[in-house]
Amino acid sequence: HSYKQNSNPNFANNYIRVIYQDSEGLTWTGGNYYLGCVDAKNQTFKNYFIGSVITCLLEKDSTTLLIGTGDGMYSMNKKTKEINKMRMPFASGHINTMYMHPNGDLYIGTTNSGLVILHQNGEHHIYRMQNSALLSNTINDIIPKNENDIVIVTEQNLAMFYVKQQKFLNWTEDM
Repeated sequence: HSYKQNSNPNFANNYIRVIYQDSEGLTWTGGNYYLGCVDAKNQTFKNYFIGSVITCLLEKDSTTLLIGTGDGMYSMNKKTKEINKMRMPFASGHINTMYMHPNGDLYIGTTNSGLVILHQNGEHHIYRMQNSALLSNTINDIIPKNENDIVIVTEQNLAMFYVKQQKFLNWTEDM
């Protein structure tokens, strides 16, 4: 396909680090400084300047795209295209991964700030080595194990997080 350019001539800068398809079928790409949006149906793409390396993308709901970066988290209103930096309850700005649990809670994996859970009710929890069984404060990935529990990939190991009990179980060779 050939696509018409309607923005900056650099498509998601000079490399793509992350790619994500939303519920509307739009393909979002993230690189160094730019968020790209590919609309295959209309054969167009558009870039949005973020200003930091984009590390992960997640659709929060039908109107909001969450953008994890090396400098924190941003939200984009997909209708108005307005992008805002989100205020986060932790010091480290580097977001490695995001996962939206079926219960509506947002799980955020960070570099050096542990696992952050933003609950739907506005409360949050931050799990680090100092207050949990985590073996590292760097969370590289979060994936669902089943409809309730998640698997967390850290620098040191894999860990199971039991959502209802709010407990970790580190995986070992014996498991």
